[in-house]
Amino acid sequence: MTIKQFLADLENNINPGTRGAPARRALYQHIKQTHRNHQNQLDYKQWGLRLERRGSRYSPADGFNIPLDIKRHGPSDPRRETTGRLMKMHRRLMGKIKNAPAEDLIRWRDTLHIDVARWGGHALNTYLNAYPAAKSDNCVWRGKIYQYVESTEWEKYGSRSYPRTIDRRIEIITRTGSKLLRYLDAGERAEVALNMAVKGRKNRLKKQSEKEKRAQLLHLKRGSKQIRTAYKIVEKNGELRSVFDPDFIYPLKRWVSDAPEPDHGGGIYCYETEEGAIKAAQQNEIFNDAWTNGKTLVLCQCKRRGCEIHYGNKIAVESLLISEIIQNIEMPN
Repeated sequence: MTIKQFLADLENNINPGTRGAPARRALYQHIKQTHRNHQNQLDYKQWGLRLERRGSRYSPADGFNIPLDIKRHGPSDPRRETTGRLMKMHRRLMGKIKNAPAEDLIRWRDTLHIDVARWGGHALNTYLNAYPAAKSDNCVWRGKIYQYVESTEWEKYGSRSYPRTIDRRIEIITRTGSKLLRYLDAGERAEVALNMAVKGRKNRLKKQSEKEKRAQLLHLKRGSKQIRTAYKIVEKNGELRSVFDPDFIYPLKRWVSDAPEPDHGGGIYCYETEEGAIKAAQQNEIFNDAWTNGKTLVLCQCKRRGCEIHYGNKIAVESLLISEIIQNIEMPN
């Protein structure tokens, strides 16, 4: 990757109007000006020198026309001179590049396939690998990552070995290395220790949780008028009854409704796929008890509409209609 390609990537990723855009723009302008100054210094024509440069070399301290026998070796080939100029730009720019926002460094590393460990050291690569998870967990404070670490060893007991925790600690990871903050006392919770180490982390987590809950409730209020397919397993005993609540009857080809609430607080539960419904039933103790007691369970194809809350493959819906019975579900071996 040449310096021109790097500058073009910086300019394309400024993203005006977004967070961090001023810092990215300042970094781009600084690197561009540094590159321009370096090119001007290498342009020996402005100094009135002859085109044949075999008798002179450039020195940052004394400029051009340095005798070869004093400070430099014999004439080098153009390829070596080009490599030297690139290395000089590399040394000048790396200080600024390594201090760029972590999000930009991660994007450059992943999109341009830059070997971060080579020009930034293994410490910087470790920092960038740990940054996304720490950022989502609110464990970054003033550019430092606060991480909970456990050290374990294997302890032999009889014919088996079991892991035993030796110590628990909070470490600080920076771009240049990591260091120990403190060890945790016996019985001290890791979340409490991180909240004490990272200023304002507890309040930020609380605000983030409230924001997610508000977004979820807003999604529930909007709902959806589109009718989609779902699958549900019920008990067939004259009527189609709920396995969890046998008193609740699902009329065939009639809508039943129940408003969904977060954290499994309400709604009618179903699944997006047949395989998901069958697998969930086979892993559920209530369904296994129903099979043990000789109850007949059937897989039904349904229609769903209204507000939804997704719990993986399981869905809590506002309205459900059982359209047809597909097959009987046998007890797993």
